[in-house]
Amino acid sequence: MKMTLVNAYLFVFNILDGYWDEIQESWNEDDKDALGGTLTEMSYPNLEHDENRVYTLDPAPWIDWLEAVKKVTPNDRITEKEAKNALREFLKEYKRQGIALDKTIEYVNRLVDL
Repeated sequence: MKMTLVNAYLFVFNILDGYWDEIQESWNEDDKDALGGTLTEMSYPNLEHDENRVYTLDPAPWIDWLEAVKKVTPNDRITEKEAKNALREFLKEYKRQGIALDKTIEYVNRLVDL
């Protein structure tokens, strides 16, 4: 089943949010801060959206998401697997910017390979 880019963004946000709940007690503060900061960037102040975009205080995460999707597919409706691949690209870009997301990227890699 294919999703809109908005629904795919919400889908991958929920993946990361669920992962956040899983790692709370086992990760060190630096790793938690990196993932927590990424989640905050993706959702701040909340996940308001319409059929065309997700609205965040800083539009960069939405723009970064669209760029990540373009690396995976030219389509504007994507599968769950394509959404997970786009999430991997999204996180890799944040990692290139200096955010310590290695563990999160490893987790997403495992999801993509399922």
